[in-house]
Amino acid sequence: MRIAELEIYGIPRLLIKSWQENVGSELLPMQEIAVREHGLLERGNLIVSAPTSSGKTFCAEIAMARALLNGQKAVCLVPLKALAEERYREFSRKYEPLGLKTIISTSDRKEFDRCFSKGDFNLAIVIFEKMNQMLSSNLDLLSYIDLIVIDELQMIADQSRGAVLEMSLLKIMHSKYKCRLLGLSAVLSGAKKLAAWLDAELFIYGHRPVDLYQGILWRGEYAYRKKNSGERGSERLLDDESLLPEEQLLGVVDELVRRGEKVLVFLKSKAACRHYAGQLSERVDLPPAENAIQNLGLCSQTALSGALDELLQRGIAFHHADLSFEQRKEIEEGYRNDEIKVLFATTTLSMGLNLPATTVLLEPFKFAGGCYNPRALPQHLSWPEYENMCGRAGRLRYVSNPGKAMILVNSEFEKEVIWSKFIEGRPPGLEGQLHTREVLDIVLDLVCSGCCRSVNDLKNVLARSFSGDEYLAGKVETAVVVCRDHKWIESEDEILAGTALGCVISTFGITAKSAEKAISLLRSEPPMESILWLFEFANSAEVNRNSSSMQGRINSGAISELIGDFELKEYPQFRLSKIISNPELLDHAAMTRIAQTLALAEWCNGTAVCEIENCYQISAGSLMSLAETCAWLSESTAAMARVFNLPRNIRLFFKRLAFMLRHGLRFELRSIWKLGHEILGREDYPRLSAQGIRNANDLVSANPDTLEKILGAMKAGKIRKKIQVAKNKNKEDKMNGELACKLVLEGRSNRDRLTVRFFGRELPLTLKSFKYLAKLACAKYLDAQNNGWLHKDQLEPGFNQARYIYNLKKELGLSKDQGLLENNRGGYYRLNLNPDEIRLNLENLKRIQDYELKSIAERYENLQVS
Repeated sequence: MRIAELEIYGIPRLLIKSWQENVGSELLPMQEIAVREHGLLERGNLIVSAPTSSGKTFCAEIAMARALLNGQKAVCLVPLKALAEERYREFSRKYEPLGLKTIISTSDRKEFDRCFSKGDFNLAIVIFEKMNQMLSSNLDLLSYIDLIVIDELQMIADQSRGAVLEMSLLKIMHSKYKCRLLGLSAVLSGAKKLAAWLDAELFIYGHRPVDLYQGILWRGEYAYRKKNSGERGSERLLDDESLLPEEQLLGVVDELVRRGEKVLVFLKSKAACRHYAGQLSERVDLPPAENAIQNLGLCSQTALSGALDELLQRGIAFHHADLSFEQRKEIEEGYRNDEIKVLFATTTLSMGLNLPATTVLLEPFKFAGGCYNPRALPQHLSWPEYENMCGRAGRLRYVSNPGKAMILVNSEFEKEVIWSKFIEGRPPGLEGQLHTREVLDIVLDLVCSGCCRSVNDLKNVLARSFSGDEYLAGKVETAVVVCRDHKWIESEDEILAGTALGCVISTFGITAKSAEKAISLLRSEPPMESILWLFEFANSAEVNRNSSSMQGRINSGAISELIGDFELKEYPQFRLSKIISNPELLDHAAMTRIAQTLALAEWCNGTAVCEIENCYQISAGSLMSLAETCAWLSESTAAMARVFNLPRNIRLFFKRLAFMLRHGLRFELRSIWKLGHEILGREDYPRLSAQGIRNANDLVSANPDTLEKILGAMKAGKIRKKIQVAKNKNKEDKMNGELACKLVLEGRSNRDRLTVRFFGRELPLTLKSFKYLAKLACAKYLDAQNNGWLHKDQLEPGFNQARYIYNLKKELGLSKDQGLLENNRGGYYRLNLNPDEIRLNLENLKRIQDYELKSIAERYENLQVS
């Protein structure tokens, strides 16, 4: 079927032309069958179960186009940040030139979150966890979404991510909005059960456009079976059958490189990746990966930067979780661009990424944490992991010859076992993973999102979950009682609803245990001492989920210094205080958490990553992952502090700590970061600070020669250009703002009145009218869930609100039919202006000696900081 024929289904020519340029003129057989026989462009739910690199992603793009034609939005859910970034780059390149706004939302990509919540996009790529949080915050965002694509749907059975995906799908399926679901997955066993649960048609397709040979490497011979035909074959790659496993691996990779192949090797440990990469570099003579070397030189330097640089000089690299995210990204790009010829990796690279490997070699094991101890132990690969690793070979668009996947074994017996398990075997059935989450967390999530409004709703929804309700039987009522006791849920006439506190916990997706601990500390009038809070965050369940969470070592001198800190011992409600007051509690786990805490403190202070790695024995990748998790916990604690109406300095402490954790910078450098984060590396900020450049104004007024000396000619030039663009934009924004802004609460004193600018006119208002107007204006920003409606008791207690609203209208010169101050006749009032048409002069408002106006100014300022 030609792509041009999609026009008969209503696909516009502009889009068809773009596809022809990017994909080709013909649909693949699987894509044609999906369109013609399985209703890809129709309304029903659909699961496409097909091998890797069979064209599933373009099926999603076709279905997305149909959703957009209906004037709705399309969302693509993916399990990993790296995969989200790849999809975002690909979709932006294809669809932004056509005027289709494409956005991304992950834990550290928040710049489009407001666009997502307002429906200001066409295509969105969102990771599983973020989608669940957004649905918990506002289930009504489904109202403008027509299609939800679930990439790697088989992850619903994954122990680490399956539960959060199932929770998202439960909320989608049981909402009042009927979004269409399109699941994309590898060929799996038990797909019928999953299709029945999603009420979806199941399309199973077994053919791969580029064939894949899957087999075992033993004693220099590769025995394989062809995926498409099932035909068996073998190929001798090495003559010497007596080689040890290490020599066999290096010899085969050497031989494949001589043939001009691109090789990807999956090994069970990070140490093995680095070891084999180093050994291979001494045997082969490949051209240097010059662009990758240059790009990695611009990244923050880590303990592994030197080793990577040496390997890249030989066209070789390794890829695992100890590298920083930016290092991993550059290595992936170097391999994709054909500069890196051989890449040694752990499972961090196995999921979904398009890489141009011709041959994949893999060990059938990985290291992973156990059920009772987070320390990593060797375990067999799961079936999806095995399929994903094999599927990196022979990717469509990169190669035309069949890809080859070779499993490495160490004995004849192991060869037989692995052949039976993976080559001839079948994937195990899919099982839901809700049992990996606490019942309390599940119940709170479903109630606060609005998905379930009663105990019976909870029971019915969970009974129809993919996991079934065996694990949850008899526990729902108890969980509801506990949530009520904690004031996370409230009920009236057996109708359940989340409280403000419960909704914060649910929206941020933190566990009930972590929330309970944070709430207890917030209520104890805690000190704003970052090291105490960092230790709490490092001991949370959220950090303990990560298998690399046990990295970190500390010397006895640092421990002695902590034990001697009498100030820290004054707060027994904190775990760190208890430990340093009772040295007998200093076991191995506590020492590790203390090392991580001190490493985080150094990271927040801008200390170089290499120094932190060497001092605390924690890798760059683990440090940054830990910091990201702790930033999220700090943000959630700030939100809880706001619910308790704690003083402004407490809330700002957590917001600032979250910024420092997320970016590894002192908060005083925030304005520079906002201006230059796309250009500057983390190590540039301390250099600027050392020269007295600590904020955006300092940067703008800095001598060009000084900037060039600190940053180098290229970065200094980019910064100067960015500053000029920002200056021009500020001038334009100021002009546009003055034209577009319809209400400015100036708050300047005019005798016994306060001034506002209303549609260009400066008006003096009485204090009462000014406070009413300020509350209504702030509701447009701070009570977006209620669409700016404010109950009369929120204006002030009593019975005279209508009279004061009447006075306000008179002072503003409003007639009855202007409709700028709305009344829903149910006791609610609203200012009929958009948030971007309203401005508050914070400096003036904070100077007014009135508690309510100061409080409004603080709430508005906190919103700007967040």
